[in-house]
Amino acid sequence: MVDSDKSKKTNSTEQNQQRVQRALAPFEDSLIEQLPTAEQIIHRALARQKQKQQHKHLLLLAGLGSVLGVLWLNPSYDQKVFSTRIGEQKQFELTDGSRIQLNTQTQLIVTTHLRSSEFKLLQGEASFTVKHTAWHSVAPWLKRSFVVWAKDVKIEDIGTVFNVRCEPNGTDLQISVSEGQVRISSAQQNIDLYQGQSLYRQHDQWFKPSHANIAQLTSWQTGSYQFMDQPLVEVIDELNRYGNLSVEFRDHHVEQLRITGEVKLKHRKQFMQDLEKFAPVKVTAQDQGGFMIASRP
Repeated sequence: MVDSDKSKKTNSTEQNQQRVQRALAPFEDSLIEQLPTAEQIIHRALARQKQKQQHKHLLLLAGLGSVLGVLWLNPSYDQKVFSTRIGEQKQFELTDGSRIQLNTQTQLIVTTHLRSSEFKLLQGEASFTVKHTAWHSVAPWLKRSFVVWAKDVKIEDIGTVFNVRCEPNGTDLQISVSEGQVRISSAQQNIDLYQGQSLYRQHDQWFKPSHANIAQLTSWQTGSYQFMDQPLVEVIDELNRYGNLSVEFRDHHVEQLRITGEVKLKHRKQFMQDLEKFAPVKVTAQDQGGFMIASRP
């Protein structure tokens, strides 16, 4: 009985298919024309495959463009402020091994970017010893750039050790190179400064680079101040950077007296007491703690 029912259903299905075929027969040619050929099917498949590949390439290019964009923007991700008080000196080491030494009453902002390190010397004096990568001499374009801003002047490290000093008046500054080379850029000039050279700007006027006594200019790093054939008033002004000595001069002549020597910065008052031993002056200690300097009779 079950087999008979299945046979009936099969016959009914075949009859329905035959009726559909007879109904579609007049439209067979038109329907065939609407169907794609084998060549068209293959062409469309290849086109879809190519489109997918192009989409992957576009995503890859977009990702690469994003990376290059970030590198070009060079965003910062860390900032620190280093400072010293009057008479204080400090040394800091950066994560890349570079060292910074600050002189008295100095303020420095250190900003670390993705592919550069930037330093803004707001006031005072700082020495920079730059640690270069092993491939620095072979592929210098791969190194993290090291840039110091002093007022409106950009100082870019190319060598190793250099010193920058900003005077309190806001315009004067001095740059000296102990080792290697730096590149200096400002609105007035662009110049490279080499080992043993110093460059000075006074009242927005640049002097020519000159060979300098770098040991003398950077003697503060070892806790001393060296002076050679300098007016006494300039020596006292320099010592006052580390704490006011309250010095008064009796006359202009003694101010311009030229002296040579070396002072330990921690013993500045002792220097004032010993000044009479190597200069033709009379030093009198004042009741309020300062000093009066006059020409020796």
